Amino acid sequence: QMPYFAVGSLSLIAAAFAQRFLTVTGHHDGKGKLDEDDNKKTMTLGQIVRRITRIPAFLCLVGQGIFGGIPWDMMSFLLLLFEWRGLSREQIVTIQFTQGISGTIGTPIGGFLGDRFAHLPRGRIYVALTSVVLGTISFGIFLFSTSYKSIFFWFNLFHLVAGWTTAAANRPICAQMAQNPSERAQ
Repeated sequence: QMPYFAVGSLSLIAAAFAQRFLTVTGHHDGKGKLDEDDNKKTMTLGQIVRRITRIPAFLCLVGQGIFGGIPWDMMSFLLLLFEWRGLSREQIVTIQFTQGISGTIGTPIGGFLGDRFAHLPRGRIYVALTSVVLGTISFGIFLFSTSYKSIFFWFNLFHLVAGWTTAAANRPICAQMAQNPSERAQ
């Protein structure tokens, strides 16, 4: 419990320092024009947060992150599932090692696919949806698999496609939403 308390306390201290000392000057209106004060306007952290939280796409991404994170938290208990399925320690280590490799390979693939289909209407979104559908199917089959080979295949396939959403859609869409320098810093 102490590490959580320490991280929480440090986060609150960092937030207090940011609120006290962070002001941003020279905001553009998105059309390349300076503010009416000729670049003299400063925004407080609260004004920046209010401005960003009014963007509907940002709220959707935050909601997706909050509720999408719940299943990922369950992943910490997979070692218990592997042991319950009767896998040896060597097999468990192999699966854990290869799932990291699969995720490392899958994320750039998702970025490539997102860029490849970005010219289509909602192309990035369709890549993200494909990632979610394939990930859901592969993880569902993985949960009901009993043999080592089946567990190995479906779990690695899940990690291969699970990173597509972030690389293909979330990050590029956030980058497109942030046109001003003050927004990009967030």
